[in-house]
Amino acid sequence: MSPNQELRDPDQSLVAKLIIQEKKIQELNQQLSETNQVVADLMIRGRSQSAPLPEYTGTPSTQYTERGSKIERSIKVDGSDQYFDEIERDKLDFDGWRLGVEARMRDNADWFPTPDQQINYIMRRLAGKASKETIPFLKNSKPERFKSAKSMLDHLEAQYDDRDRIRKAENEWDKLRMTDPE
Repeated sequence: MSPNQELRDPDQSLVAKLIIQEKKIQELNQQLSETNQVVADLMIRGRSQSAPLPEYTGTPSTQYTERGSKIERSIKVDGSDQYFDEIERDKLDFDGWRLGVEARMRDNADWFPTPDQQINYIMRRLAGKASKETIPFLKNSKPERFKSAKSMLDHLEAQYDDRDRIRKAENEWDKLRMTDPE
């Protein structure tokens, strides 16, 4: 079709382009179908050469080892929010955060069986200033490395716990008792 004919009959030009595009789509669909068949054949061949996989039960607490044996775990409990040691970012004070971390490690003890896994979990629950504070104590090369999750939490408590909370609570109690009911 010459450029002059295209200008005279734009509908014919569009129809011709549409036909060409449809042929390309058909060719691509054919290639996709052939590729899918090759992939399916390879998967079937791979399955026949490997050991059978255990049937997937669909429960989030079930996992399999490398040898295919099934491991039942407790249902994963949501962890506490990250602790930043920044008033505007923290949703909980340190005590609340620590209780949440301890509860998660207690409820999902089978998810954190080793001291290193427990320390790593606590490390992932820290951010900002609080995270930077613990970095020197997480390096394997340091003699003062945390030996347990408890030692890490105790160290953090020494840094971030409100040491005056008992005195503040007593003062608040005194204020409540001193108010005149009139």
